[in-house]
Amino acid sequence: MKRILFVSDVHLSNNKPDTTFGFLKFLKKEVPYCDALYILGDLFDIWIGDDNCEPLHKQISNALNNVSVKIYFIHGNRDFLIRYGFANNSSIILLFEKHIFNIYDYRLLIMHGDILCTDDYSYQIFRTVMHQYWIQSILLKSPLFIRKYIANRLRNNSTKTTKYKLENIMDVNQNTVEKIMLNYNVNLLIHGHTHRPAIHKLLLNNKEKAVRAVLGAWDQFGSIIQLDNHGIKLIKFYF
Repeated sequence: MKRILFVSDVHLSNNKPDTTFGFLKFLKKEVPYCDALYILGDLFDIWIGDDNCEPLHKQISNALNNVSVKIYFIHGNRDFLIRYGFANNSSIILLFEKHIFNIYDYRLLIMHGDILCTDDYSYQIFRTVMHQYWIQSILLKSPLFIRKYIANRLRNNSTKTTKYKLENIMDVNQNTVEKIMLNYNVNLLIHGHTHRPAIHKLLLNNKEKAVRAVLGAWDQFGSIIQLDNHGIKLIKFYF
């Protein structure tokens, strides 16, 4: 194997043309030279259904479809309504919210990362509600204009409440991280969501060496994690 790449929190939207340019550049310049790309959620800043056919969505779908490398996708908190319509058109493979596999010297767990922020009680309650199958089903069957209205209200409310939350509340809970890694018997965890790119070395049960690697958001540059037989590396991809 050459290398595997991971990205998260690209947050593509019509309001961020530079980010769209950067992601398309990444697909052309970097992805063809890896063995696989894993997108760990929030590829889009908002997703209200596969039937919302905007030019940006079609542009990204075509670009993903033109990549010969296998692309895997885990839902984020902004695009959890992506379904097989978009996936099939984009030739991406949908994964469950937690995915485990063995690679190089690691037993690896990948996820979006929002379930690790257990100190943010209000968000966890909201997440539990929104991930109910029947609620998602009702949402996806409602008219587009209603979904757009709901999505805008939720985004505005999220922006307001986030301003008043302490930074540590919106970060991962270390006990939750260690509990999940021990439960799944993994020594490497890769996630996004917190927008705090870093590679953390851990001691599970105060004895087992492990690593938690965090992806950043795509703002002035792209945040990429590269995994190969030399180890793990956090990379800045400039647009």
